Amino acid sequence: MRSQTFPVPVDPRVALMIAGFESAGQPISMTPERFASLTDTWVVTSQTPTEVAGLLSVTRSLYCHGFYVYEFATVAVQQAFIALEAALAHRLSRPKDALGDLIIRAHRQGLLDATAFESLDEGARRLRNGFSHARVQQVWTLGMAAPVIARVFATVATLWPETNSNSS
Repeated sequence: MRSQTFPVPVDPRVALMIAGFESAGQPISMTPERFASLTDTWVVTSQTPTEVAGLLSVTRSLYCHGFYVYEFATVAVQQAFIALEAALAHRLSRPKDALGDLIIRAHRQGLLDATAFESLDEGARRLRNGFSHARVQQVWTLGMAAPVIARVFATVATLWPETNSNSS
């Protein structure tokens, strides 16, 4: 086993990525800042409880650190499921319920539409359980991890939507 060096070098798998092409057709280098900007659409509303927002913040950070340690993108998915479970438990005031029960209860109470329910009930539970009982480190591509994480952020945002404070 090798010891960690600092600063942490860019993961060689990410070093091969580009951020697009210039108008002349030349590749644009991927940088940590460009990589992190991929998460800009992952919204945390101002109504989201601090505890849940903190879990989502760690999720975002882990994904961004995937630039340096590729496997962190996969760990970010695991963290996203932790945040989802915490969000549903908080919103439903059911801190001891399992993720599957929380998803069903949230759907029955109208907090999750049919599309979100189907995605979370089948996908999130199976994936989260796979992570929880893993025997080896799974490695997801960044492109696999990002949409799953984005779905969790979007779901949490629907649990605590922004309120319109315009009053006359």
